[in-house]
Amino acid sequence: FVAGTIDQNTREYLLSHNYPLASSGFSFVNFRELNYPVTVEEILRNASSWNTDFTGFRFPFTKPTFYGIITLEGHGYKYESSIAANNLDFIQGAVIPYNIVVSREGFYKGTDILEIAPTYHDDYYFLGSLDKAQGADSNYLGKNVRVYSEYLKDFWQYAVKPYNGLMVFLGHPRYAGYNDATLSALSDLISEVKKDRAWIASLDQVAEFRNGLCTMEFYSEPVTNGFKIGITAPDGTRVQGVCLNVAGRVKSASARQGKAKVINSGSGSQIIFEAFNGQTVNVSME
Repeated sequence: FVAGTIDQNTREYLLSHNYPLASSGFSFVNFRELNYPVTVEEILRNASSWNTDFTGFRFPFTKPTFYGIITLEGHGYKYESSIAANNLDFIQGAVIPYNIVVSREGFYKGTDILEIAPTYHDDYYFLGSLDKAQGADSNYLGKNVRVYSEYLKDFWQYAVKPYNGLMVFLGHPRYAGYNDATLSALSDLISEVKKDRAWIASLDQVAEFRNGLCTMEFYSEPVTNGFKIGITAPDGTRVQGVCLNVAGRVKSASARQGKAKVINSGSGSQIIFEAFNGQTVNVSME
């Protein structure tokens, strides 16, 4: 998430490497203090300064607003990532992306903006000591990194994985990116979720995937020794890597177009394939 006030060297570096970027407004301001015209200006000015059609947004200070969401909705943004999920301590935010509903003065509006919530405690919560003198002490810093790493793993194992949810890592070059040791919290998390064959992606990819699924309908019908999956969707909509959980063990699966991959684990299975209008997958059970 980038602002318009970022230094020129960093801006050129990010653009030259073609990293996926999202917006946090032109300057670091509290959007709750802005009226509608200034809100629109902050959002559009940042897109103009980067010459980029952003599809994602994060409000500074994690404070989304009615005017802000309405502006994002009207200018083609796909997701917002401010309302942090904190389901280890108490229920706040959600580990499943959802469409935001906003209200003001009795007026309610559903939007196509997905809320993709970041993990509640970010790197600053554990590594903010880098702003102080003790941050340079390797033993002190190492302890904080280990605690941060365990927090991320626990959030994955207890708040996200059991519910087939989504976990968003939120880091900053000043903290998680300080050196190889601080970056190990993220690399350890990636190693952990790879063991569970989780999908690791940018938020733009997640939003595109979820929005594609919203337009599809899946149905099944029994066949000898198994069942057949069928799909209806708008023409031209294709979603890669759709994964369906199946109770029981799958012997084999074949798609009308492309490959259908089967993963057996425990007493259940997963079938992964490309979904589009007219696609069918024949499944044979053990």
